[in-house]
Amino acid sequence: MSVFRTEGSLLFTEKPFVCVLHYNQRLKRCDHCFEEKKLTNCRLCDKIAYCSSQCEEKGWPMHKFECPNMKRISPKIVPESVGMMARIIYKLKYCKGLAVKGFYGEKENEYRTFGNLQSHYEELQQDRKRLEDFLSLTHILEDFMGHTEVLPPPTELLTIYGKMLINSFNIMDPNMNTIGSGLYLGASRFDHSCVPNAVATFSGTTISIRLIKPVSPFDWSKVFVSYIDVLQPTSKRISELKKGYFFECQCVFCLDREQQEHMLSMSCPNQKCSEPIYISEEYSSDVSIGNNCQFIIIILERERERERERERDSPLTAKVLSRFYNPSVSSVLINLTLQ
Repeated sequence: MSVFRTEGSLLFTEKPFVCVLHYNQRLKRCDHCFEEKKLTNCRLCDKIAYCSSQCEEKGWPMHKFECPNMKRISPKIVPESVGMMARIIYKLKYCKGLAVKGFYGEKENEYRTFGNLQSHYEELQQDRKRLEDFLSLTHILEDFMGHTEVLPPPTELLTIYGKMLINSFNIMDPNMNTIGSGLYLGASRFDHSCVPNAVATFSGTTISIRLIKPVSPFDWSKVFVSYIDVLQPTSKRISELKKGYFFECQCVFCLDREQQEHMLSMSCPNQKCSEPIYISEEYSSDVSIGNNCQFIIIILERERERERERERDSPLTAKVLSRFYNPSVSSVLINLTLQ
């Protein structure tokens, strides 16, 4: 491994441990390679399709377990999360899934197994909403698999659910549309940052991790991808990561107060003023004027005085309007009309 990796460097590619097509892509894409080609439906269940005999042969070791269940529950559709859970269980039970290694580096110890994946079991137990989702999923899973399989005990099932939840990737097509979900063992080793230096791309079901910034000296612990949309305001990013991945982001982007303010700023409508106007994420009436622009201060004070007058004249109406009315934004609109 070189000590320096340049921008654009391909770090590695990997096939999924398991993957499932999104429900609206079934019978439109090959269930094995996810490509849009001429398809032939499974002759037994008629619920999935393949683009070639080669893909059907490669997909059969997994599909043979779910095929009779798909046929039995028809016309009901298996939800994506249930299909994913079922395939993980089949993989672990019948396909020596615990022995599968997802290599991310060239060294013999640079790999991950399913057992290495984080499940956040304790956090899931304290998350009422996630537990409700898990119980609902379990009921559907029992209906889908229960006639032919004995499900793992609840503790093991919750662990599998957590690992699927935390470590899965949305598989995207070239137009950045989600077409399915995949669990990638090697790719799961990368932590999140709101200022990532690597990005995941897909060719069919194959994931590629490529640097978008140079890393020197190179170390796998210095490679970060983004789990969420990093263009969201800081509070929303932190909340989404906390709810979805059970950690509070401490990256430089989340800790940079100035950067947060600039993300939520707008240009001062006073053409002689070059400083931004900062608006809070909650759209409160409080704004921060970067250079104490007198032109804007007058407009804002005028708006706030009108708001106080409305509260005095009709407290109930003012309370209702306050849910939709934003003095800081409206002041800018008034200012624009005055120019």
